[in-house]
Amino acid sequence: LGRTAVPRLLAHCGAARALHTAPPRHLVDPRLLARAAAQGERPPTVRDLVEFSRSQDSRRLIRSAQYLHRELPSRLAACLVRYNQLPFIVGCNPHLQTIYSMYADAFSKLQAFPQILTAADEERFAALLGNFIDHHMVVPHLLASACQECRGVVSKEVLGDFITNILRSRVGIRLLLEHQVACHSPMPGYDGVIAQRVSPAKISQLVEDIVQPMMLRKFGRWPRVVIDGDVDATFVFMPAHLEYVLQELYKNAFRATAEYHRAAATLPDVRLTVCANDSYITLRVSDQGGGYPASLHPKIWEYSYTSIVPDDDENASMFSALTDDAPRMGVLAGLGFGLPMSRVYAEYFGGALDIVGMHGYGSDVHLRLNRLDVHAGSLLVS
Repeated sequence: LGRTAVPRLLAHCGAARALHTAPPRHLVDPRLLARAAAQGERPPTVRDLVEFSRSQDSRRLIRSAQYLHRELPSRLAACLVRYNQLPFIVGCNPHLQTIYSMYADAFSKLQAFPQILTAADEERFAALLGNFIDHHMVVPHLLASACQECRGVVSKEVLGDFITNILRSRVGIRLLLEHQVACHSPMPGYDGVIAQRVSPAKISQLVEDIVQPMMLRKFGRWPRVVIDGDVDATFVFMPAHLEYVLQELYKNAFRATAEYHRAAATLPDVRLTVCANDSYITLRVSDQGGGYPASLHPKIWEYSYTSIVPDDDENASMFSALTDDAPRMGVLAGLGFGLPMSRVYAEYFGGALDIVGMHGYGSDVHLRLNRLDVHAGSLLVS
């Protein structure tokens, strides 16, 4: 977690709160949005992104920028159309109005950006994309807050479908933005934002280092992570996605273990089992945190469900403030967003996330992620 992440996030939150007293500032004609949303081009595959990053063509960045110049307004317009289809009372939520303003502003700036013909044009365009990446970092936090406030106002199905669609669109949009920006400064072992050798064991250590300070502050200790199975396995994937999901899983497992064994002298281990084959990687996170009743299983995938009790607001805000934007995506403890948002990331490239709870003992979480090189031609960045 970068030392600048929390202040930058809090600054974004402050800017967002400032907008809550007014309706969206950047209203866009619904007819224009409908036309733009219908003009989307064929989404690229993972193979397209890799081939683009490896191309030696001096004009590759220009051609990619020209594609994004056409494609991004369509994707943003589709998000804005979904917003306009919400019930009026939900659309009046100040957090959702802030998101609308952000997306409408980005849509307008892309529409107004001149034709990209030269390297200088592309560099200015990449700078604009970088601003979007930073400014829209707070969107998951705003969605989570809106979800909390809109409970009971609209059905959880309507709200859940809206949030899932927005989050999935956001993953694709940010992937395209970050890939374009990353190709300006190629890193060894990477094709843009796609890493050639992602090690679950190394990601585990990184995530453990992030979660430990939270546990130290709240509980004064944390469980040890033991890794078994194919511990040396690596695969082609986006490390940021795995970091986000694994961080949510560790955060839940660590907290459950510490709470369930609060009176014990030592905490039982959390176990990460890695299983690799030629097509995908499966990770199992096992804890002895007491599990949960079978009756709660459907609720854990609801965006507004949280196991943090109402009088534990300090814990929720502490986890959220320390971990938002780490790594490069919001982590939202206490707002009922962590697990369902993790499932969106897991499923984006055809993976899966499932949980088996053993009430009175613990939980096993199974995360399956496709090897992007094996499925590169069929996985769309949609």
